[in-house]
Amino acid sequence: MKPQRKILRWDEPPNTYVPVARKQAGSQWDAVAATLRAEPGRSAVIYEGSRSAATGIASVVNDGRTKCFTPAGSFRATLRTVPGTKTVEVYAKHVGGEET
Repeated sequence: MKPQRKILRWDEPPNTYVPVARKQAGSQWDAVAATLRAEPGRSAVIYEGSRSAATGIASVVNDGRTKCFTPAGSFRATLRTVPGTKTVEVYAKHVGGEET
């Protein structure tokens, strides 16, 4: 099994959307959020691993439930499954708004 890790790779997601459930993550995402904020509108893969973890991370990004992703709605995240695998990637981008 491939180890899970935080990543930052600029990329645009495929045109398939997956609904995101709610879960909470910590402030370990501060550097990722700052990098995305510095490149507004540009999508990046910020995580790859299990669906459950990816779903939680995307929810935190979308809802702004961690300070670095505030205000809510200033970042957008979506999930994509890597073809032929069970690995799920989280794509995220900064879409506007200043950190509160």
